[in-house]
Amino acid sequence: MNIFEKPIIVLDIETTGLNGMMYSVCELAAMKLDEKLNKVDQFHTEKYIKPFEEKYLKEAMETHGINKEILDKAPGFESIINDFIEWCGPKGESELSSWGISFDFPFMQCQFYKMHKRWPFDYRYFDLRTVVKYEAAWKGYKSKLSLRDYCDIYKVEYDLKQYHTAIGDVEMEVNLFKKVKEERDKLYEQLYSLQQQLRDHDYHKYMD
Repeated sequence: MNIFEKPIIVLDIETTGLNGMMYSVCELAAMKLDEKLNKVDQFHTEKYIKPFEEKYLKEAMETHGINKEILDKAPGFESIINDFIEWCGPKGESELSSWGISFDFPFMQCQFYKMHKRWPFDYRYFDLRTVVKYEAAWKGYKSKLSLRDYCDIYKVEYDLKQYHTAIGDVEMEVNLFKKVKEERDKLYEQLYSLQQQLRDHDYHKYMD
């Protein structure tokens, strides 16, 4: 059963700060999935991205651990993003998503603004975190948990060394989303089976 009408692209970025106008994207990765959530292709900068501004928020840099000296030697955002746009394909061909769309996409849009370029993608996105939070709430878990916490809850394996890297987080997000979907599908199957049993049950034998 397809859950999407078109392929989905899961995006993750690492940044030098929290405000897209003041800070920059320093790493970008994405994974393209088909309508059944099978992996089709993967995009990763491999090298990091040189920031537009030499501004670095300490907390952000400590989170992903990317070295400022490495960023100074990295290619610029414009060359990286052109490759990414081509990799994504025609506008509207795929559904864009991320773990927290309220941060990733507005931040990315600020980078385009700095280049005086139009945003080349749709403005409608699919938020993986919202789906996982909703499903986990049914299991009794509170909503303010990290990606790593949710992976632990759903027993999704991950490489701790890759946590808070763009490519590592994308893989975690995709595997977590697949696991959540599997559990939801099993629940639907159980409910359907119960409905069938109730429908086929002969209640007449209990009547006089």
